[in-house]
Amino acid sequence: MMKQEIFDEKVRIKRLNQYKDMRLSDPIYQRVQSILQCSYDDITTVYHRNFENVLTISDDRYSTFWQEYPQSSFDAIISCMHLHCINDIQQYLRHCSNLLQSNGVFLCSFLGNDTLSQLRKAFSIADYSVYGGLYPRIIPMIDAKTAAALLSSCGYQQVAASTEDVDVVYDDFHQMLRHIKTLGESNSMLQRKQSICGKMLFQEAEKALQGQYISTFSIVTISGFKPIAKPL
Repeated sequence: MMKQEIFDEKVRIKRLNQYKDMRLSDPIYQRVQSILQCSYDDITTVYHRNFENVLTISDDRYSTFWQEYPQSSFDAIISCMHLHCINDIQQYLRHCSNLLQSNGVFLCSFLGNDTLSQLRKAFSIADYSVYGGLYPRIIPMIDAKTAAALLSSCGYQQVAASTEDVDVVYDDFHQMLRHIKTLGESNSMLQRKQSICGKMLFQEAEKALQGQYISTFSIVTISGFKPIAKPL
């Protein structure tokens, strides 16, 4: 059975390329990179590993990268800020496993389910006020426990997961929206409302925030090892 697609991955890749320079220099993205580096260093230290063939999945290839390499090409794969916008997460994890060598490590950071919780609530209130119903504005995301379970279900071992919440305070509502846009994380859902949102919607969303212009970014990091191949 084919899983229903939620995200328009082509639209997201286009936006990531459009705001590439701003995304790479963004404090949230840099914090994610720092978390990944610390996790990578911890793994090399704890497991006494020196990874020689490392694949860092790029923004413009995250939905097709597995087509470019033969199986068992890498002893480590790093995924940065992609998993929360993947239509079939299990398939993505299996593709990574296929590219890993025996006992290779998969390391991944992404935005978790508490991300933009303030804005999600504000737009829900605004949608009911303006349109009389809800529309998908903020993408659905998973938490660390769910991500770890998915990683285990795909055969990874020694699975670990952690979460770090980072709050960003803005001067005003428009700065908040611009930040999400330049980070490349604006709405890429297939079922998003295609018509231009009216001024009243944004006014009601801003009103719902009650002057508290804060966005929470919940950074989830997971890791797991491909099982060691048993000798024939």
